[in-house]
Amino acid sequence: MGILDADLHGPSVATMLGFDGKILQGSSEGIIPMSVSSNLVAVSMASLIETSDAPLIWRGPLKMMALKQFLGEVEWGSLDFLIIDSPPRNRG
Repeated sequence: MGILDADLHGPSVATMLGFDGKILQGSSEGIIPMSVSSNLVAVSMASLIETSDAPLIWRGPLKMMALKQFLGEVEWGSLDFLIIDSPPRNRG
């Protein structure tokens, strides 16, 4: 199973799963997701920025490019499920 933290402005999956502060690695095949357990891998924007409280000021096109990379350039392997943690809906 895989978890993709699509909340780019407030990524929380890394903290919840215990890999906050660890940086994602890459290979010639793509981005290597964090291995949380023997059957769970995850990717979070928190693993690409220097500190979790660093502001991420991106607009639509940059956000879409990051999400496309998370979906298409991560070495997810063979997954039965990919859970996408999306940001809360803006009710304003």
